[in-house]
Formats: sequence, C-alpha cells, structure tokens
Amino acid sequence: MGVSVLAVAVLLGFVLLRVYRQHQQPPSSGASGAAPAVAVGGCVARPGQDLLQPVACSATNAFARVVASVPDQAGSECPAETDDIARPGGSLLCLVSLRAPHPGAPGAGGGVIRPGDCIANPGSGKTVERPCTQPGVYATVLARVDQVAQCARPAAESVSLKVSAHPVACLAPRAKVGDCVVAGTAGTPEVVPCTNRAASGKLVGRAANGAGCPVGTINRITARNGLPATRVLCLAAPR
Repeated sequence: MGVSVLAVAVLLGFVLLRVYRQHQQPPSSGASGAAPAVAVGGCVARPGQDLLQPVACSATNAFARVVASVPDQAGSECPAETDDIARPGGSLLCLVSLRAPHPGAPGAGGGVIRPGDCIANPGSGKTVERPCTQPGVYATVLARVDQVAQCARPAAESVSLKVSAHPVACLAPRAKVGDCVVAGTAGTPEVVPCTNRAASGKLVGRAANGAGCPVGTINRITARNGLPATRVLCLAAPR
C-alpha cells in the first residue's frame, strides 16, 4: 500500500511540473490575432478590414505589391505610382495593383496627386482628385513644386497640398478663353454652357488686375487660387 501511495505522489508531481512549464513558456509567433509582417517588395492579398495577408506574388489571390512603407504622419506621401494605401499600424504601406485598372496612373482619379491628374473644384478647401474623363474636373495638374512662384505657364492657378515634398500643385484650369463661367461661392469659377442663365460671362482673358483686361470686358472674377499674373478672369457678354 505504501509503494502505491508513493508511486501516485511521484506521478502527480510530474503532471504538476509539466503544467507549470507550459504556463511559463512565451506564446508562439503564430498566436491568434498577430498580424504577419509585410515586406516592401512583397505582395499581399486584397485587404480585409485593417489586416493584410502576405502572399506569393504568383499566387492567384495576390492583389498588390508593396512598393514602400512610410510613417503614418502629417506630410508623409507614398511614391507617385501608388494605387492604394493600407495602415497596418504606425505606417503607411504603399500598394501598386498587380492588374489593371491602376487608380494611381496619371488622370485615373486615385493614388497620389501628380502631373497629369485632375482635381475637383478646390473651393471647399479640400483638394480631391477626379478621373480626367469624368464630370466634376476643375483643373489639370501640370507640375508639383516647392513654391507658388515656381509655377510657370500654361499654369494659371495653384493649390497647396498637405505634404512635405513639393507641396504646391500648378494647375491648368478647365476654363479656357471662349468658355463661359459662373462665379462659385468660394471664388472659384466653374465652366457652364453659355446658354446657362447663371453664366457670369465668357472668358476673354486673364490678367493680374482689372486694368489688364481686354476691351469688351464687362465683368471680372478674381480666382481664389489664381497665380499673381493670371488671378483676374476677364469676362465678356456670354451671348
């Protein structure tokens, strides 16, 4: 009887020691809820919620390639070819789609604002990109520079972007000489048909001030984002 009790006691001691050691071991790297690392140059599946799943670039579910990782803070910006971004925590992962369409291509309406892209009317205080082939385009981006003074013709306006590098976008407005425009509530004119009763007039030129407008000018609009030499729109009768 004494031997049996001793054997049971020894066995119980081994069980307790094993349980104790299991609780002392750190969790494995594959623990549930841990987001796998995504390397620059690698590919990911289509993002689901806030998670990115690394996959081989040749996999059938591969969605995009990670071309850069930048801090998720004010002023940061992805490379120009970026189609989409993901925020896995503390950083921005810049993604380029493996297949068309590419929203980040010039004029396609997505990604990073760059030369060849189009924007909506910035009168609201926000610079929003628009596909160049769709309605709602206010201007085309001609260049990205550091200061407004660096914008050169044919740019007539500019807008500031909330980025650190080249924060000024030089713009070629959609309103050209011969177009009719209507004054926006924020001082940014929109193109309208000349038959529109709301038309403020037909654009006949741009000038630094009213005195520089050509003969026949009956109305003048100051473009909120106009460059110094072209901020005044000179308007003749729309009809």
